[in-house]
Amino acid sequence: NLDRLGEVEAVVGETYAPERVISLRMLAGRMSDDAALDRLAQQFASSPGGQASYMSRDGGRLLVSIRIQSDQSIAETARQIDDLGQRLERLPYGAGIGVTGFDVLMAREFTHLIDQLRSSLLLAIFLGVGVIGLAARSAGLALVALVPNLLPIFSVEMIFLLRGGAVNISEVIALTIAFGIAIDNAVHVINVYRDETQSGLAPEEAIRVATTEVGPALAASGAIICASAMVTRASVLPMVPVLGGLIVATLVVAFFSNLAILPANVLTLQWFRRMLAARRGGKCAAGQRPR
Repeated sequence: NLDRLGEVEAVVGETYAPERVISLRMLAGRMSDDAALDRLAQQFASSPGGQASYMSRDGGRLLVSIRIQSDQSIAETARQIDDLGQRLERLPYGAGIGVTGFDVLMAREFTHLIDQLRSSLLLAIFLGVGVIGLAARSAGLALVALVPNLLPIFSVEMIFLLRGGAVNISEVIALTIAFGIAIDNAVHVINVYRDETQSGLAPEEAIRVATTEVGPALAASGAIICASAMVTRASVLPMVPVLGGLIVATLVVAFFSNLAILPANVLTLQWFRRMLAARRGGKCAAGQRPR
C-alpha cells in the first residue's frame, strides 16, 4: 500500500506542484525518529477528525490531497483533473483510484449549476415584475419595470463578457442579492406614481413628484448599502471582494436605471395609451352617420 501510495504521489506531483501534495506517507516521512512516528500514530488513532485528510471514512482507502488556489479558474481546474485522470489510468491499478472532492464536483457540474442559477435569477426577475403588475393592477407598469430591473444584471454580465471571463456561482448569488434590492427601488417609484395619479395629477407631473420624493431616499439607502459592501474589499479571500464589488456595481446601475429609464418608460407608456385612445376616438367619429 505504501508503494502504491508513493506511485500515486509521484503521478499527482507531475500534474501539480509537489509541495501542494499531502498524504499520510509524506507526513510520516517528515518524522525525525521512531518516537516521533509513534506519537503521530497515537494522535492519528485518537483523532477521527484528523484522519479525514489521509484516509477514507471506512478506512479502506488512503487519500492523497492536493491544495488548489481559491482564485484558480474552473477551466484550469477541469484541465488539471482530466490530465490527472489520464495519468492515473496508466497505472496497473488505476481503475481502482477515484478522483473526487469539492473542486472536482465544481469543475464537472459548474456549467449545469451556473445555468440553473442564471435561469432562477431570470425567473425571479420576471416573477418580481409580475408581482409589481399585480399590485399595481396594470400590465403596462409591469412591462415598463422590466427593462430597468434587467439592465443592472445584464450590464454586470456584459462587463464580465468583455473582460473575457465567466460568471461563477458566488457572483450569481451576489447578483441575486443586488436584484432584490434593485427591484425594491422600482416598487417605491411606481407606488408613489400610482398614488399621485389617483390623486388627479397628470402622468408627467406624477412621475416628477415620484422621482423627486423617492430619489433622495433611494440615494441614501444605496449609499449606505454600497459603503457596507465596500468593507469586503479589505478581505484577503479572493471571492469576498468580488462579491462586494458586484453588489456595488449592480446597485449603482439600478439607481440610475430606476430614476431615469423607469420614468421614461412610464411616460412612453402613457404616450402610447394616448395614441391608441386618439385612434379609437377617430375611428368612432368616422363611423358615425351624419344627422
